[in-house]
Amino acid sequence: MAIGGLLFLGRVPTLSIINAQVEKIEFRVSNAEQAVISVDNMRLSTEAAGPIACGRKEIEPALGSLVTYTSRRDEPLVIEVENYRRIGSQARRDAADEEKAIALVAEGCGSAQGMRLPVFGPGRLGDRLSQRFEGWSYLLLSGSLNVYGRTLSIPLPSFSAGGALYPAFSEPILLPAGSELDTMLGAASDPRTALVGFATVTSGEPLDVAVSTAAEQINVHPPGSGTDPIRIEIGTFTQILNDPNVLRLSAYILILVLLLPIMIGLVSLAADEREREKPDPVSTALQGAGAKSGEPDKERTADARQRAEA
Repeated sequence: MAIGGLLFLGRVPTLSIINAQVEKIEFRVSNAEQAVISVDNMRLSTEAAGPIACGRKEIEPALGSLVTYTSRRDEPLVIEVENYRRIGSQARRDAADEEKAIALVAEGCGSAQGMRLPVFGPGRLGDRLSQRFEGWSYLLLSGSLNVYGRTLSIPLPSFSAGGALYPAFSEPILLPAGSELDTMLGAASDPRTALVGFATVTSGEPLDVAVSTAAEQINVHPPGSGTDPIRIEIGTFTQILNDPNVLRLSAYILILVLLLPIMIGLVSLAADEREREKPDPVSTALQGAGAKSGEPDKERTADARQRAEA
């Protein structure tokens, strides 16, 4: 009964934590204020103004614009913003124009070591392994994925509040080198598909990415053409086997199912005992009739004795 009811609850709310070393990460901005990029020791270049001198700047991407970070060994860090709202305190005059872009290159301006770049929106980590004319694609080199479910809310006193986290799998899921992970298949307006976190810059090395997402489904595309994506999500049976509230509810229902026949048997036995203790109305009636018919015989016997004595 409980398992059948869970089938109608839909997908389980999840939290997935991703730690990876990548040469490329891109995301579509779902919260512009949280995606403001503060850069230091980098050279800016815009289509409108051309190269801008090195220095510390803040870039606010436009909502829905694509932001890309690329970095790999022996290559400078490159940040590309499809469309931006402002640089520093200076807002764009032609904010409605989405054709312009901005690229930031850490070259000739000093070190970008330790810089943290924000990630806030549905995104993609790495490109699938391929060797192009211009060289290797930007790869996901290594990574792991920890998936957590949220407990079901059961309005009973002995159950914990819903929404607590529990591990959906016993061990982290290792991401294959050369694969591509993305949550961009969901609608960009759905906040659950957003990757939220940051990428840490290590000069001349790939990016260290630490992000989390509440996306119900994460797709991992293994290296190789024509390979179907691996879909990572929590199903109903995973919830049944791991959700503490569901396990407790299942245990209560199992105990009830096991005890119910015993309780029914005890009630039936007690009812039979009470029935046996009740007097039989037929026997009582017969006994009463016999008693009444026997009284005249006693009187006649007494009269006969008196006559005999006289």
